[in-house]
Amino acid sequence: MRKGKDMKNISIRAFGAIPVGEHWEKSLVQLSVEAIQNTLQNVSVQPEALYVGNMLGQTLNQQDNLAAIVAESAGLDVDSLDVNSGENSGLMALKLASMAVASGEYKNVLVLGVEKTSDRVQPQIISAHASGLNHDYETSIGATQVSQSALLMQRYLYETECDRNVFEAIPINGHRNAVSNQNAMYRKPIREGLYARMGVVSSPLNMFDVAPYADGAACLLITSEPIEDSIQIKSIVQANDTFSLAQRDNILKFDAVKTSSQLALEKANIKSDDIDFHELDDFTSIQLLLSLEAVGLAKEGKGHQLLENGKLKLETIPVCTLGGSKARGYPIAATGIYQIIEAIQQLKNNAADSQVNDPKNGLVQALSGMASSAITCILSNEMEV
Repeated sequence: MRKGKDMKNISIRAFGAIPVGEHWEKSLVQLSVEAIQNTLQNVSVQPEALYVGNMLGQTLNQQDNLAAIVAESAGLDVDSLDVNSGENSGLMALKLASMAVASGEYKNVLVLGVEKTSDRVQPQIISAHASGLNHDYETSIGATQVSQSALLMQRYLYETECDRNVFEAIPINGHRNAVSNQNAMYRKPIREGLYARMGVVSSPLNMFDVAPYADGAACLLITSEPIEDSIQIKSIVQANDTFSLAQRDNILKFDAVKTSSQLALEKANIKSDDIDFHELDDFTSIQLLLSLEAVGLAKEGKGHQLLENGKLKLETIPVCTLGGSKARGYPIAATGIYQIIEAIQQLKNNAADSQVNDPKNGLVQALSGMASSAITCILSNEMEV
């Protein structure tokens, strides 16, 4: 396995976000500034840099050079950097910012994840989002993230012979957990049996298998200074897989997910059993299920048994503990930062009815493409001495 610099004693000093939703009245830049203001409102230090994770600003909002204009609009005299690695751009921005802080280049850095989709109609959003796939061999013939996920689910159903309706457990888990999430779009549980009656999006995926596109902006202030009772970034690791599904030996194995999670645990010097909850990527139900298998919560091809046996609960296997993208909404590149904030709420015991019992360590993971890239971050409420 690759070795790299440990992220020792990097603290999350503050965080802020806006509720995920359709913010028709606000621009991409305005969403960004609001999240930054929410982060800095009770902080006396001045950040030295701003890292902005965004995927579709240039395509959907005609805005490049986003970090510079956001810094100016927020009244910040800081270095600025745009980060685009697809859907996991928010966590990639956090990775790069953490490396800069660990190197001593900066002490206090803002990390922003932002996306604005509501100004465009659904076909435009889907087309822009598909740019995260291989254009020559996938999007040029009409493939999208949803259609590729449908292929994965169809293959999974064929190989495991499980009932399609076992996937109902995933949206039920998400919507049940989102009740306590102030930033979530959908904060009501869904009834058992409703899944089977939902309309098909891309067979066999139905409406409850796909997270809704949404606007969002979420921000962190990270620091190298020791902060009492702060959340620590123990490690943050990125790994790649073969880019296109058609070129993989086994499309149901998310190797990037497995590698990044293993490396993140190794660099954090903890074991998988030390992780108290997982905030995984659930843009589609099958992506979440294959991620459950890849991080080791289930054996390969056996993830459906967790669903069948009712294990996907806060009391047994806590995953997407504040709703995930299915219930929170999916602000694409901003998603990873929302996941970090949700993990912070858990580690600070501020998750209300969705609180996991006495957590010490949480794993956050975001994907790009069809898990062609995975970034895993380990957070802890225990500071190293």
